[in-house]
Amino acid sequence: MIASHAPFPITLLGFFLASVLSIEAHPFKRTILPNEIRAASPILSDYSPVLTDGTSSLPAPTGALKYITLGRGTQNYTCATAASTPVSVGAAAALFSVAQLLPAVSVSKGQAALNALPNTAIGDTITQIEQSGLPTIGQHYFTAAGVPTWNLFGDGVLYGSSVGDIPAPAGANAGPQGYGAVDWKALAGVAGSVGLTEVYRVETAGGKAPASCGGFGATIQVQYAAMYWFYD
Repeated sequence: MIASHAPFPITLLGFFLASVLSIEAHPFKRTILPNEIRAASPILSDYSPVLTDGTSSLPAPTGALKYITLGRGTQNYTCATAASTPVSVGAAAALFSVAQLLPAVSVSKGQAALNALPNTAIGDTITQIEQSGLPTIGQHYFTAAGVPTWNLFGDGVLYGSSVGDIPAPAGANAGPQGYGAVDWKALAGVAGSVGLTEVYRVETAGGKAPASCGGFGATIQVQYAAMYWFYD
């Protein structure tokens, strides 16, 4: 069980404002690049994901922003032997909508809070986040064939193929297990996707595999949180 940093349940707004208040405590806060694409939605149009770690960048989205979500779950790995290196076998995460929180604060504070939200969420369980009032709108998982999938419960399904991958910035939250933050990624929808064409995983906290399988069993689950931005 992951230790909580605050009593629960808290309000949906309180969960978001906790990230606003924590922004100055995180030295890897970044500003928005002026050339980042923004969506046409009257609520989402002022917001966009950070696509660079300052050295490398993900490709810019080509569609319109449709959903901004917080993902919370595990990155999953297998071990052949104690001497082997963990091998990724996918992830499993709940996806929580955060768009309805944005009118509560200024655009600048809202953008910064979105960027910091995984650092708040990584300290809490999925149940605790549900109790905060954030609505669960989907699930992230991998198919039996190993295809990363995002199912937004009737509002779209994306089967992804990677089109960009950069390391999480230095100083990113290493997660409660301390192994490091998993990479940032851009994925394009492939055949079978409905209503969604692109997804970006950014602002990751935790999720990276340990350096070796020593001391672990056949499987390893590493806690993580991330922002997922969906485009149509």
